Amino acid sequence: MYPSYDMILLRQQLLEDIVAGRRKKNDVADVLCVRRETISRWMAKYRFEGIDGISPKKPGPKKGSLIANKTSKTLEDLICNLARHNPYKGPVGLRDMLEEDHHIQLHIPVMVISWAVRKLRGEKRII
Repeated sequence: MYPSYDMILLRQQLLEDIVAGRRKKNDVADVLCVRRETISRWMAKYRFEGIDGISPKKPGPKKGSLIANKTSKTLEDLICNLARHNPYKGPVGLRDMLEEDHHIQLHIPVMVISWAVRKLRGEKRII
């Protein structure tokens, strides 16, 4: 779970207190329940990037995943199999087939299904 915006602002204020000499790294580490090394890492990021450096970032998709880390390999295989056996169905049609025939409700954009189908077919262009 990612920290709230208020927590990020608290981090920022405490890091500024360290820079100004009003607090020590160990004290801030105790307040935030993290290790001193974490405070040092945040300090370096904060100096370089500002508040963006101490804000968490969601990880990107993992390499080799057709559905960008959103679905299981089994679902990827099912989508590719449906696309292979229904070459005239587009992404919306494939999504409808998944919902109607397989009772799978997808919460991913149609473009992701389109990307998986194009990758399966070996097309280089994504759009």
